[in-house]
Amino acid sequence: MNELTVRKKEELDPQEKSFRRRKDIIKNFIIVFLVVMLILTFFSNTIMNYSLPSVAVQTVTPGTISSVIRGTGNVTSGDPYNVMVKQSKTVGSIRVKVGQEIKEGDLLLTLEAEDSQELADAKKALETAKNAYNAVLLSDKVDSAVISSAQGGIDVDSFRNQITNAQAAIKAAENNVKECQTAVDNLNNQISISSGNVISEAEKTNVANLKTTADNAEAAKNDADASLKTAKASVESAENALTAAQQTKDIAKATLDDAQATYDELAQFQAIKNKKDAYDNDAGDPKTAEPLNETEQAIYDAYVSVDSSIIATIGERVQSANAALIAASDAYTEACSNEAANIANAQAALDSAKASLDEAQKNYDNANNAYTTAYNNWKNANDSMISKENGASDTLTNLRNQLNAAQIKLNAANTDLESKKTILNELITKIGSVKELTEAQAAIDAAQAEVDKYQEQTGAADVTAPINGTILSINVASGKKTNPDEAVVTIQPEGQGYTMSFSLENEKAKTVSIGDAAEVANSWWYNDVTGTVATIRPDQSDPNRKKEITLNLEGSLVAGQSLTMSISSRSSNYDLVVPSSAIHDGNNGKYVLVVESKSSPLGNRYFANRYDVEILASDDTQTAISGALNGYEYVVTTSSKPIEPGAQVRLPNE
Repeated sequence: MNELTVRKKEELDPQEKSFRRRKDIIKNFIIVFLVVMLILTFFSNTIMNYSLPSVAVQTVTPGTISSVIRGTGNVTSGDPYNVMVKQSKTVGSIRVKVGQEIKEGDLLLTLEAEDSQELADAKKALETAKNAYNAVLLSDKVDSAVISSAQGGIDVDSFRNQITNAQAAIKAAENNVKECQTAVDNLNNQISISSGNVISEAEKTNVANLKTTADNAEAAKNDADASLKTAKASVESAENALTAAQQTKDIAKATLDDAQATYDELAQFQAIKNKKDAYDNDAGDPKTAEPLNETEQAIYDAYVSVDSSIIATIGERVQSANAALIAASDAYTEACSNEAANIANAQAALDSAKASLDEAQKNYDNANNAYTTAYNNWKNANDSMISKENGASDTLTNLRNQLNAAQIKLNAANTDLESKKTILNELITKIGSVKELTEAQAAIDAAQAEVDKYQEQTGAADVTAPINGTILSINVASGKKTNPDEAVVTIQPEGQGYTMSFSLENEKAKTVSIGDAAEVANSWWYNDVTGTVATIRPDQSDPNRKKEITLNLEGSLVAGQSLTMSISSRSSNYDLVVPSSAIHDGNNGKYVLVVESKSSPLGNRYFANRYDVEILASDDTQTAISGALNGYEYVVTTSSKPIEPGAQVRLPNE
């Protein structure tokens, strides 16, 4: 029956066919997508691992480190012998060369026959010594006795005995001075005690207090006197002010009268001048303007003879005079209106000043009376004390006479002491003069000996080898002068060793000790060369961070050649040892990369994490470290490409 209901594809209409085809395509795409996702899910770990850097690791383990220190330096002679020429002479010929082996007595070089600079200097020194001797000889400190002593040589024992005797005399004089001083001090003490018995300290204190009171009273009186003088001056000033106030109106009236007269005179002259100018400027014939009369002409001539400039300035002068007249009139008016008030004020000021004067006079009188009383009290007490002193006992007078005699004796003892010191100083001066003259003569003799020595060496000379050895350097050239302070030839003595030095940082230098053995790094070239650490000291180029290591060397060596030496330090055990390739340098110091794993749904992931470390020791392949490690971690030694701390990595077998 179903066959009746099923239609063939051929019987489906085109629209239905298209719908079925799209449905099949979508179904197939979904199936393929699911299959691909399933494959990627199962193989994602493998795909990702191939994109990660591959690293080689090694375990952090305990171990032993025997560090090796290497240093490079130039070989120098251990004890070179410098051949010196004691004179500056010209080099003739040089008979040896650097590196040549020589025997004692072999000719090294020749010197020309000539006077040396040292001979010239010796002659100059001789002349200087003679001049110095003559200068001492002509000194005012040198007499015939000094010259005689110098010629016979310094008699040290005789001079020592004289100094000893002079010092003993000074000591005795000092003791005498002390005894005399003690006597004076004792008498002064007795006089003080006796004086104290006559006048008590209370009396002295009372007199002193009364003197202070009198002085204070005198100062108060002087102050009151100054105030009184000031008050008198104020009264005088107030009286003058009152007089001025009373005369103000009269003075203002006189000033007004003077201003009016001045203005009238100038106005009169101006009128005369204008009349004269009108007549002089009238060109008519006959003139219509009137000339000056005799009186006007006389006034005009008088003004001009006194001041010729008045003709040109009369206008300005009249204006000024008019202004002065107005000002004087105003001043007079004001003086009239203020006269009563000004006189009243001046009178009040005078009354006040007189009241102050009366008060000042009263204060002065009181102060003067107080001073007179205080002064009389002091004078009476002081006169009484002086009278009491003058009436002292005969004992005090006798003590004072004894004191005068003791003081005279003390002065004589001091004079005697100074005399003894002068004798000693003169003796020392004489000894110094004798010594100076003797030394000057000795200087002449020494300078003459130098001249004689260098004169014996003025001829040609040969410089020969004083020892067996090898020529290290030749420091002169033919035709050049030798320098007495510099070696002409340097010789490596036969059988003597060599040295070399190099620098190490302080941390490395700590592993080296004096006496450690050293060998040549490229020993196949220098198989007989050995070394020993001789000194370890701060490097002068960087003393805070470096040490200079010096080795004593033995073997077939030549000064100046370069060597690299290795020093093996003692072995030490360390808890954390890694391959040297695992150490990295960063901005904050050295570190290692430790591989650590993290679990994920698709397996373990590996990350290279940074751990900061400090280098303790190292050799050619391994390094001992310290840091936040427990041991047996895996550290990265190599990687297929550069990695940063914290990056994900893969192990070779993953």
